[in-house]
Amino acid sequence: MQGHIATYMIAAYFACINLYGCCLFGYDKYAATHARRRIKESRLHLTEALGSVFAIVPMMYLIRHKNKKPRYYVPTYLILAGWLCLIGWASFTYWHKTI
Repeated sequence: MQGHIATYMIAAYFACINLYGCCLFGYDKYAATHARRRIKESRLHLTEALGSVFAIVPMMYLIRHKNKKPRYYVPTYLILAGWLCLIGWASFTYWHKTI
């Protein structure tokens, strides 16, 4: 039962952080097209590093925002690679212990 609670908490965290990242990224696109105050790239990258990179990468192409700006998308893809390595390592460690 303890494992299920942790799984639900992790899923809820990722759902919330990805929703927040989508809102932040969507607002930045809106602000860019309506001459409003923009979201700092460092804040977007921090949000990505906290886990919203899985929502922001698709959003980059869905709303066509920051996908042609190497200064933005290179760190984003490095953060994504880091998350994928972490998930791969955690999955391998978990499955290796269960066998």
